[in-house]
Amino acid sequence: MLCFFLLGLLVTDIETMLLPDLLTLPGIALGIAIFTLAAYDPLPGFQMSLIGAALGAALPLSIAGVYYLIRRRQGLGMGDVKLLAMIGAFLGWQLVLLTFFVGTIATAIAALIWFVAARRSTHTKPPKWLQHPLPYGAFLSAAGIYAVFVGDATLRWYMRISGLSH
Repeated sequence: MLCFFLLGLLVTDIETMLLPDLLTLPGIALGIAIFTLAAYDPLPGFQMSLIGAALGAALPLSIAGVYYLIRRRQGLGMGDVKLLAMIGAFLGWQLVLLTFFVGTIATAIAALIWFVAARRSTHTKPPKWLQHPLPYGAFLSAAGIYAVFVGDATLRWYMRISGLSH
């Protein structure tokens, strides 16, 4: 179910730079319901889903707030906040952190490629495709799909190489 939402949001964000509430808000509610019902004990499952959703929303909100304080303009849409809250509701706090990290790194790499391509452009004005902002939600959606399929294995690998697991 989460991948269905994420694929729709990924394509929508690429095409329109929008992440519609029609998908993100029901996705948050559905994520909380599914996480709660799938948990061995529903109360901790409900709490973990809420924590994941809250953390998912808090990460981009804090970045948006800092960006606004520095630049005095909006740099991140609220659709990204709701998207990450939805991912957190479905996957919990650990995998929403992984999703945020992977999505942000992927966006940064794409931005660097974007910047280099714009600098190498032979036009006096960069080509039209280089004049648009990057769809951060598309990268977060792709990272969420990554987290669904290999997130747990990635976290175990990271814990092992960092010495945090025994």
